[in-house]
Amino acid sequence: MLLDPSQPPGAQALSVLRGSPLVREVHDRIEDQVAELVRCQAPGESFGPQALDRAVAQVVSGRPDRYGRWA
Repeated sequence: MLLDPSQPPGAQALSVLRGSPLVREVHDRIEDQVAELVRCQAPGESFGPQALDRAVAQVVSGRPDRYGRWA
């Protein structure tokens, strides 16, 4: 099953699924992938947790649902 959180049916189904006891852990979140990308694009930069969070937020513009699909 593939869910597209940028579309209302996919977002609703994903919300129900993530709130169910069937989900024990979420892997490979887009925020984690973007954090890796930010670090790779600035290898000389030492990001503290808050600076990295800000850089990730800037990339995803508060809309991580625009990226990827859930399987």
